[in-house]
Amino acid sequence: MNPQGTNAFTENEGVAPSPMYTHHLSFQPENRILTGDSLIQTWNQTNIPTREIHLQVFLRAFVKEEPAPVFNEFMPKVYQGGISYSSLQLNQVLLDGEPVPYLVEKEDLKLILLKDWKPGEKKEIRISWKAELPAIHHRMGKEGDSFWFGNVLPILAVYDGKWHSYSYEKAGDPFFSQFSDYHVEIEYPSRYTLLSSGEKEERREGEKKIAKVQAEGVREFAFALTAQHHVVSKLTEDGVLL
Repeated sequence: MNPQGTNAFTENEGVAPSPMYTHHLSFQPENRILTGDSLIQTWNQTNIPTREIHLQVFLRAFVKEEPAPVFNEFMPKVYQGGISYSSLQLNQVLLDGEPVPYLVEKEDLKLILLKDWKPGEKKEIRISWKAELPAIHHRMGKEGDSFWFGNVLPILAVYDGKWHSYSYEKAGDPFFSQFSDYHVEIEYPSRYTLLSSGEKEERREGEKKIAKVQAEGVREFAFALTAQHHVVSKLTEDGVLL
């Protein structure tokens, strides 16, 4: 569907591939540090060139410098262990293999292109980053020896002739994202169990596990790590794995 109501999409809408994310992640539970190397492959699926690319970095919603996106009456539930902040450090940002100027404002990461991103053209964005997960009860956070990672990974804002980049508001889900394919490798201590979007293959190397996960045609990749729970699965009569 074209929210612009005019010619924001090409006549061949849907021919260009969906965005593809490749994340290599490592998590240290003792200090809640998640490091990542993220490769994002994306195409301009409109007939409108642009000199910007916007990504949403919702992890920044809980940094010390910004007001918490939580209603006052819910603060005691979200911050049961006291005030805790997130952090996000961008170590390297590349566009098509070259450093690219960028600006970070609240939960928006804007790449400033030196020439037009033309209709149908492919771009590759690589971001090396280091983050601290806040110790809170929200879409991201922790409880005891369990950690969850919702809205943590960098994700493209939607472009349909204009960019749709949103703040992480207190109520609801005031943002949307494009169906995408994910290939994610996650390294974590072996005592943890991984729950995630997609299908996973897991191996153990000494005191750590390395999981490779594929999820196709999803709006977001989310995962959790727990040392406190067991996972039970069941195949239904219709062949659906629960």
